[in-house]
Amino acid sequence: MPTAKIKKVYLSGPMTGVPNKNFGEFNRVAALLRKNGYEVINPVEFGDESKGWQFNIKRDIKLIIDEEPEGIVLLDGWQDSKGVTVELFIGNTLDILVFTLVETGSSIELIPVQKENILDEAKRLISLDRQNSYGHPLDDFSKIASLWQVVLGLDQITPEQVALAMVCVKISRELNKPGRDNVVDGAGYWATIDMIRTERDRREKSK
Repeated sequence: MPTAKIKKVYLSGPMTGVPNKNFGEFNRVAALLRKNGYEVINPVEFGDESKGWQFNIKRDIKLIIDEEPEGIVLLDGWQDSKGVTVELFIGNTLDILVFTLVETGSSIELIPVQKENILDEAKRLISLDRQNSYGHPLDDFSKIASLWQVVLGLDQITPEQVALAMVCVKISRELNKPGRDNVVDGAGYWATIDMIRTERDRREKSK
């Protein structure tokens, strides 16, 4: 039977880099949930993989908004998925409950996931999502620093100064229009300073 009063759920899990896009696991869990009385929104039943990641994540966001699930159920490996990060952001914004699942034979139990605090979310974003997209902050911010030097006519800008400047951007946005994402990103940029220094030291010692 559905957990508490939750009846309608959305499946969220890794696809990119998983054999066969993880379709088999999505479909297996969807079938098991339906057998246990849940209404399931299974994104693989709506997708068109020939159109690429951006098309499909936009479709998934629309599914969450339009179908209004009461819960998001996370599949194994969700922590390593950029798509899940986006879906959780939408879910948190809409106050949708989040669950992992435990299987016992043919039955299934949804286990509530405690909502991430700001520091946990920032840590996850800078250690996974941002690095997957832009590389290590030492490399990414060094490139940005080089561009800023040319634009601003300065002799040197450090990666740490780039991080501090981005903190200032988030402070400005928070003063203009307060929002959780400003605080999360601000915390993340502060943390990248330590990541930059640690990685620089590691590289110098390995020479």
